[in-house]
Amino acid sequence: MNKIISRLPALFLTLVVGVMASSTAFGQATIVIENFDAAGTGFNDSTPATPVGGNSGTTIGQQRLNAFQHAANIWGATLPGGPVITVRASWEDQGCEANAGTLGSAGAIGLVRNFPNAPAINTWFGQALANTLAGFDIDPANPEIRARFNKKLGTPGCLENSRWYYGFDANSGPGGIKLVTVLLHEFAHGLGFQTFTSSSSGTQPGGFPSTYDRFLFDNTTNKDWTQMTDAERMASAINTGNLVWTGAQVLSDAAVLTQGKDAQGRPRLYAPNPIRVGSSVSHWDTVAGPDQLMEPNITVNVWQSVAMPEDLTFSLLKDIGWCGLNCPPPPPPPSPTPTPAPPANDNFANAQVLTGCSPTATGTNVGATKESGELIHFLQSAGSTKSVWYQWQAPVSGTATISTAGSTFDTVLAVYTGNSVNALGFVANNDDVSGTNTSSFVTFTATAGVNYRIAVDGYNNSGSGGDVGNISLAVNIGNCSTIGPTLLTDEGTNNALVMDSVTRLRGPFPIVAQHNLSSDRRTRLSVFLKNFNISGPGESFSVQVQDASLQTYTLTVEHIQYWEYGTYIVVKLTDDLPGGTLDLSVTLRGAESNKAKITLIK
Repeated sequence: MNKIISRLPALFLTLVVGVMASSTAFGQATIVIENFDAAGTGFNDSTPATPVGGNSGTTIGQQRLNAFQHAANIWGATLPGGPVITVRASWEDQGCEANAGTLGSAGAIGLVRNFPNAPAINTWFGQALANTLAGFDIDPANPEIRARFNKKLGTPGCLENSRWYYGFDANSGPGGIKLVTVLLHEFAHGLGFQTFTSSSSGTQPGGFPSTYDRFLFDNTTNKDWTQMTDAERMASAINTGNLVWTGAQVLSDAAVLTQGKDAQGRPRLYAPNPIRVGSSVSHWDTVAGPDQLMEPNITVNVWQSVAMPEDLTFSLLKDIGWCGLNCPPPPPPPSPTPTPAPPANDNFANAQVLTGCSPTATGTNVGATKESGELIHFLQSAGSTKSVWYQWQAPVSGTATISTAGSTFDTVLAVYTGNSVNALGFVANNDDVSGTNTSSFVTFTATAGVNYRIAVDGYNNSGSGGDVGNISLAVNIGNCSTIGPTLLTDEGTNNALVMDSVTRLRGPFPIVAQHNLSSDRRTRLSVFLKNFNISGPGESFSVQVQDASLQTYTLTVEHIQYWEYGTYIVVKLTDDLPGGTLDLSVTLRGAESNKAKITLIK
């Protein structure tokens, strides 16, 4: 076969980790570290250092290189023999703030398909794995893995209360970030613990899947990622709790997990909604227990091990090909196809909430059901049983339209008011836009503040019970220019007027505070704003923060209080929030406030 090589960037990750020492030896691969630093910096930093935790280096640079090679040796003792694996490594300035920042990144430099001994055709393999399977270095001019790590850590303005710990043991002390464990995690990505398919768009490099994708299975669609469309993969990447691993080796070893598996014992992959670029799909789910090396956030309970009996990392690498030419084949598609799980918005009570003047949504009615007491949404389609539900609160009064244009099946659309599935008031419905266009479209007069219940069903063609497929839904209301609430700020700054609801102290705010009167000890904040007027229960509003990478986190609202100068909202800080300076905003009926700064301490 002709080999085909593609280049790709390193997988980007940020980690703060801890370990307990352990070791396991299975193989005999050789992994070498290529020093890619300039003189006097990084691995060549001559600053004197005292040997620590089994690391005998007497300069900062030598200790760094020793830690890299120690992690490489752990992997080398685990992997099967083959061509030398070279890691091109350097220490560089990377994005950083006083309380948050990037520790490092690593990943495969190149992808290869259709090489000698490839266990699957037209399938991408990372360079290191491809070389091992082929029995020779396919691209000898280039290294196999690229690693970059942050040399600014612990300096003013960059994770100031942290420091790299270069020892090989667990005695890092306060603020110590154990480099060896971070490296074990990052090297695993370079060895193939990652998808090369875009989790945010579902597209595959050159239109071909990676070997990793053969074992990604979605319990909702009952398809693996090689069987899906781009849109289905995009939806699967945020299908929290329903994306699992089906490789035979992992399934054989999965008994080590006491949680983080589906009903068939298949470990769950990390699939948060919204997507976490650089983390989604390429890690185990955060609910895994005991904690695993390849979760997106490594905890103090993670062992310095990459294999059983403590860890499933090498088990997964065996599934994708690191067991050599004797790997078990990937599982075949289920036969007969099992009944798919219902969508999250299958029932009226779990309707997907839409907000704003022109909200859109995508989804599916595959596996959807009809509830007891649910109306027939279009008379000529009696017998349809494939409905899903959406909810939209009109931000203003006016003419509203709803369309299913772009959906992949013959849709039925209906709009109602009311608070229970068996007590709805009819507003509008439609089957087909025209004799040749099977999407649906309705127009109606909407009233500001009213919650409209939207049902999307499949037309009951030939007594099928209703067509199924991917849904594209668009809502629009004319003359909609809602004015959002206004966050109050300190005079002359863009710092949000926020205080601890218990102590009345100003920020920075720790997420966990011993002075808090609640049993969970999580800080509550009072957020002050004006132009925040809600008409009653059910109003659509949210409080959120956004980090430097534009990742948004929704805060838990516990209380709303009106006062002489406006309103304050009491919110709870939760463990998923990042540390550092964040943008705070409030959204009311789809209209977002100004953004103001708030600083949290993780």
